[in-house]
Amino acid sequence: MAQPDQTAVEFGHINPPVLLQNSDNEGTHITINHIGLHDSEDYRVHLYKAALCGDWEVAKEIHSIHPNCFMEKISRKGDTALHIAAAGGRCDFVKELLAHSRPTAQQLEVRNNLDNTAFCMAAASGVLEIVQKMQGINPKLPNIPGSHDMKPILIAALLGHGAMVRHLSPYCFDDLSEDDRIDLLISAINTDLYDVALEILGNDEKLAIVRNGNGETPLHVLARKSRKNGPGRLNSWRQRFNFVTNYLWGEQQEDEAKLKLVERLWKVVIKQPEETISEILSHPQPEFLFAAIELGNYEFVATLIRHYPDLIWETDEENRTIFHAAVQCRQEKIFSHIHEIEGINHLLAAYMNHTNGNNILHLAATLPSSDRLDVVSGAALQMQRELLWFQAVEEIVQREYADMKNNPQKSKKRKETPRALFTQEHRSLRRDGERWMRDTATSCMVVATLVAAVIFQAVFQPPSHDNKKLFWMFVISNALSLVAATASILSFLAILTSRYAEEDFLVSLPLKLIIGLALLFFSIMTMLLAFTDTIAIIFPPRPLAITIAVLACMTGSLYIMQHLPLLVDAYHSTFRSRYLFRPRQQLFRD
Repeated sequence: MAQPDQTAVEFGHINPPVLLQNSDNEGTHITINHIGLHDSEDYRVHLYKAALCGDWEVAKEIHSIHPNCFMEKISRKGDTALHIAAAGGRCDFVKELLAHSRPTAQQLEVRNNLDNTAFCMAAASGVLEIVQKMQGINPKLPNIPGSHDMKPILIAALLGHGAMVRHLSPYCFDDLSEDDRIDLLISAINTDLYDVALEILGNDEKLAIVRNGNGETPLHVLARKSRKNGPGRLNSWRQRFNFVTNYLWGEQQEDEAKLKLVERLWKVVIKQPEETISEILSHPQPEFLFAAIELGNYEFVATLIRHYPDLIWETDEENRTIFHAAVQCRQEKIFSHIHEIEGINHLLAAYMNHTNGNNILHLAATLPSSDRLDVVSGAALQMQRELLWFQAVEEIVQREYADMKNNPQKSKKRKETPRALFTQEHRSLRRDGERWMRDTATSCMVVATLVAAVIFQAVFQPPSHDNKKLFWMFVISNALSLVAATASILSFLAILTSRYAEEDFLVSLPLKLIIGLALLFFSIMTMLLAFTDTIAIIFPPRPLAITIAVLACMTGSLYIMQHLPLLVDAYHSTFRSRYLFRPRQQLFRD
């Protein structure tokens, strides 16, 4: 089967067919004065341009001189004007062409040099109205294959045209071979047409266990499909915003359709004999379940385990269970789902790699891939997340596991306990975390010092005014700003003088950062309040005074808005991350 990018090229979505003769580049609209109507070569060039641009007036003029031009091949790839207009989705042009040329059913079956009919090109364009017009003349067109012996419905699926696939399915699905059907289903999955894939599976349930040319079943393909709104460097506000926007744009419904598809496929699979289930799990990818874990496809994994709990005992060639894989790949949702199974989680944790002697705590001690580290921002918060992972795993293993030494295969590596391995693996991250924390504290302390200096000077030069209410507001806001700025400086100074041991990244350093940032923001806001009071005291309420106060507030607020995500991330990572590893009590709930 052709690949999607190759299919796009062949159907004119990337490179249009090569013309018989170079055309001028004076614009897309073609006027009659520029056409050599009686030049056999030139009219084909201009007809091609007219079909490509949907310029029917020019095409009609050419047709009046050359009555057979619409069914002639006008490009080196053997395309007719109908091929070109259909590929470009020029619906009005196609309707006019069909009305004027009145092609026979056989003429619509004409293929270009790549064996594609104009109907195949229309299916590739995704314009339903063009397809319907052609079907009205020749109902057999949906069953006439194109390039690489692909039916139009498969071409539409490869290019992600769900509505086109739905339209063509009743006319050709029954005539598709099993190979074409499984290619159609997997193409729909690859292009995220999960609702269409559900309909295809509803027409032929046995496709759940059929393999394509690569030896993969639909479940193997779905295992590699992670969520669109997957993990990233997001704080809780952005996650909620993304959830709302994804729901409004239909991506939430797309995820739900994908889960329904996984569930229906798996229900068909588990009805098969045990040998068939084992073969699907082990071939052609022995770790397709583990591939889903590495990608964070936790809904896929949870759905499979919910309907077939024996999967929790599956191991790969390294004797890892899915529990081990979740730890090594830092997939907290999968980890917490399995963590809810009291008793069994301790048994799963007891599995170890007999080749290198690594137990599950050794896996928690290794440094994960960069994409998993980037779930939180900043090296210091990443180090904190790693420590939380190590603690979470340490709580579920037997005490002696913490003292077990591994047996690395490389002769130069020495045997290490999980804690020693953690220190070695995270040495570079700890240094980066120290540098990140120092740089952040230094830059914030400079701002806090400036605020304190400005406020300290203002205290000894209070504005005089008869309005005591405004005067006391000025005094109080100045005092609060000075105290907050001073406390913020001390908090950042404590960060700079910290020893930066591993355990300091867990609570001590992030907490000092949270306190310092919160106090700094408070000092800036109260300083702006004091400035506004000063403007109100010195100047009467005039437009100029109001403008100055607003601009000053906007400047200070800009700094707060730029650094607020850091405060939110630090708070979320310090006080909310501990709930990531708690049992969710929902793995076996339907």
